[in-house]
Amino acid sequence: MIPEMVVAAGAIVGEGPVWDDQSQTLIWVDIMNGRVHRYDPATGEDIFLDAGQHVGAAIPRDKGGLVLATPSGFSLLSEDGTVEHKTSVEESISNNRMNDAKCDSNGRIWAGTMDYDGTSPSAALYRLNTDWVATKMVTAVTISNGTDWNLDNSIMYYIDSITKRVDQFDYDSQSGLVFNRRPFLEFSDADGIPDGMTVDAEGYLWVAFFGGSRVGRYSPGGTHDFDIPLPTPQVTSLAFGGPNYSDLYITTAANGLLDNNKAMNQGAGALFVCSPGQVGRKPNKFKG
Repeated sequence: MIPEMVVAAGAIVGEGPVWDDQSQTLIWVDIMNGRVHRYDPATGEDIFLDAGQHVGAAIPRDKGGLVLATPSGFSLLSEDGTVEHKTSVEESISNNRMNDAKCDSNGRIWAGTMDYDGTSPSAALYRLNTDWVATKMVTAVTISNGTDWNLDNSIMYYIDSITKRVDQFDYDSQSGLVFNRRPFLEFSDADGIPDGMTVDAEGYLWVAFFGGSRVGRYSPGGTHDFDIPLPTPQVTSLAFGGPNYSDLYITTAANGLLDNNKAMNQGAGALFVCSPGQVGRKPNKFKG
């Protein structure tokens, strides 16, 4: 389970890994550099497109292209490389930007915001419906991060990193409504800050810990199973990929570490992969 560094990108904030089953490649972003990466494990090649703005996440679209979570809301990155703004959010809050995002089983995107300082509860979690209309679902958020669902879609897990928790909501998959928020996993300062998250095929949660140099696996009952250590501290997110979803891809951040050669050699801002023995689930695509 020792992670292998496959792309030494030195990303300021690597984030949002998602497997594209059609191309058999991994999509991931470098938020602050505005880069949308595509890593091909068959060739080892990683290419990126400069979106011209900060990009919190890039979600594959059923009809082609990628939906980008940008500071102004949601944009469509077409296969020819053009970026078209589609839906605005928080236009009146100049210091906020979109952050992590994930698509639900009904083809809707859940994406949250944060302020650039990561201190103000002025952010929110939005649901982007397939008609490209965004609905605010959770308010008083500070750093919106990982989101995923349990195996029967009755629970939505959610991380506002500032709380140092994974919360859970009761979830109605047809209406896309969430209610009855309560803490599920709570962490200490020594654990690091919970960031990105994914749920595997057994319903276990995998959480990336920024400042914690690790990924942790937790049972649906909330029991800690095991950790995967990383050689670099700022672990941001993770996703299963590969033909059988048996490869775990892990993104990291080099923010604040770029002048440290040792940090770069240890993989700050790099993309990692390992095969932990568990498998993930096929990711959902946006149906708009």
